[in-house]
Amino acid sequence: MEFHANPMPKGGTNYGEHTTQVDGKTAYHVHINDDPNKRWDVTNNKALDPEGNFTKKELKVCKSLNPNETKYLSKAAREVFHHRPERLPRIRARYLTLGGTLFGALMSNSYEETCNADFLNNLGDVCE
Repeated sequence: MEFHANPMPKGGTNYGEHTTQVDGKTAYHVHINDDPNKRWDVTNNKALDPEGNFTKKELKVCKSLNPNETKYLSKAAREVFHHRPERLPRIRARYLTLGGTLFGALMSNSYEETCNADFLNNLGDVCE
């Protein structure tokens, strides 16, 4: 499963609906598997499109994101939206290595458990 963030478009289009205001803060979303009809609000961890648009696996993965993963996705989506991809490695290191997905995967008891916990594909080909 993949999470896709899109950069802010040039002026004059309405395609840039990637940020919204929720409870006074800016909320970002990603597209699940690059599908424009599967938007997930990573700031508030909820579907922006009807849940019927998502497969059961996609919903399970999205709903089980831990706080570090949602924080990473929110901040990564923000940087992609504002055309600042050079900041992504630092954000990834901060949210996904200490106490995040990689740490959790290293502490799990089995190969299957490790791969099931690796929602963001941090372990790459190991779990293919």
